[in-house]
Amino acid sequence: MRCSSRTAIALLALWLSLTGCASWRLETQEAAEVIALKHPDKIRVQGPSLSQTVLYRPTIQGDSIIGRERRNKSRPQRAVALSDVASVATSRVDAGKTASLALGITAAFGMAALIAAASYDGPFDNCCQ
Repeated sequence: MRCSSRTAIALLALWLSLTGCASWRLETQEAAEVIALKHPDKIRVQGPSLSQTVLYRPTIQGDSIIGRERRNKSRPQRAVALSDVASVATSRVDAGKTASLALGITAAFGMAALIAAASYDGPFDNCCQ
């Protein structure tokens, strides 16, 4: 059981390091152009009233952006009129930040392993005294 919990911790740390360095990039193009050219998995649209909405798998239908507010396919789709979109941002992963975070996590686990190895007395601790 001990090995599986270590594996779970390592996988959690890896997942956090890969997803933790994503950020939103404000696009200079119109929302319809961004969706048509980049085909993003998700976008963040901001309306004139400063409300922000994240839409997953966005598409253009007529004069609206259609997408889901959650990745869950069972949820209903939401439509946002293109005329109501003040700005659009796409999600991106920063490779430098991700690599730095992964290196930091690896170093922390390495230091923990060294400390554990230095304090380990072996399986026959005080057996022959």
